[in-house]
Amino acid sequence: MRNELLVDRPTQNHDTSGTSSACIAPVARTLRTYLAPLTYLPVVRVTPVHATPRRPTAQLAHMVSNAYARARQSSVRTVLLVTLGAYVVLTAAVVFGSPLDIIDRAAAMADLAHRFPNATPWLLHYVVLGQRGPSSHVAFVYLLWRAARQRSWRPLVLFVTALTMLNVTVGSVKLATGRLGPALTTHPRAVFDGGDIFPSGHTSNAVVIFGVLAMVAVEHRRAMIALAVFVSTTVGLSTIFLDTHWVTDVLGGWLAGALVLLALPATYALLEQWAFRVTLAVTEWFRPTPASWGSAAWNAVPRQQIHDLTSELLTEDAMYR
Repeated sequence: MRNELLVDRPTQNHDTSGTSSACIAPVARTLRTYLAPLTYLPVVRVTPVHATPRRPTAQLAHMVSNAYARARQSSVRTVLLVTLGAYVVLTAAVVFGSPLDIIDRAAAMADLAHRFPNATPWLLHYVVLGQRGPSSHVAFVYLLWRAARQRSWRPLVLFVTALTMLNVTVGSVKLATGRLGPALTTHPRAVFDGGDIFPSGHTSNAVVIFGVLAMVAVEHRRAMIALAVFVSTTVGLSTIFLDTHWVTDVLGGWLAGALVLLALPATYALLEQWAFRVTLAVTEWFRPTPASWGSAAWNAVPRQQIHDLTSELLTEDAMYR
C-alpha cells in the first residue's frame, strides 16, 4: 500500500505542475499583449541633476563654434545679400544721418594723432599697405610667380578682376556721396561737398588685395586668411587714428571689400564663359563649318562643358585643383 502511494506521487506532482502551467499561460499571454506596445516607445535619456554645469568660457567657445558652423553652411548668395543690405543701410545712414554720427564725432574729437605723436609717423608708413599703388604692385609680383609655378593665368586674372570691381564700385560711391573727412570738417554729415572719403579706399584695398592673396594661396592658407583679416582691420583703425576717415568710412570700406570678394567667384565664372565663347568664335571664324552650325548649335553648348574647357585655359592644371 505504501509503495503504491509512493509510485503515485510523481504522477500527482506532474499533474499539479501541468495544471499550474495551464493557469499561468493565459495570464502571460494577456500581459504580453498589453506590454508589447511599450517596446516601441522612444528611449528618453535623462540628464542627472548633479551634472557639472559648463563654465562661461566653455559656453562662449561652444556658441562661437556653432555660429561658425552655421556661417559655413549658409550659402555665399545669402551672405552676399546680407552684406549688400548692410552696405546700403550704412550708406543711407551716412547720407541722411543716424546715431552713428555720434560715434564719428566722438572718434574725431578724441584727436588721437596729437595725443600720441610718437605713433603717428609709424602709422603713416603702415597705412601704405592700404594704398592701391604700392600694395598692388607687390601683390602682382607675387601672383606672377604663383601663376608661373602653377602654369595658369588664374591668379593674375582673379587679381585684375578684383581690382576692376573695386575701382568701379568704391569709386562710384565715393563720387556719389562726396563726403568730407574729419581733417576738413567737424560735421560727419558733410556729404555732396566734393569729398571722396566714403567708403575708405585704404580699408577696401587692404581687404581685397590681401583677400585675393588668401584665395590663391595653396600652402598656409589659414595663415594668409589671418594676415588678411589683421591687415585690413589695423589699416582701417589706423586711418581713424590719423583723422583721415570717420568710423563709418572704415565700416563702409570693410563692407565694400567683402562684397568684392564674395562676388568675385561668380564674376570669374562669367569671364570664363565669355572667354570660351570668344575663343570658339575666333576659331570657327578661321575654320569652315557645316551649314547646320547655327545659333541653335551655338546655344546648345552645355554650361558645364564651357566651364571645363575654359578652366583649362584660365585656371590651374588638374594637379593644382
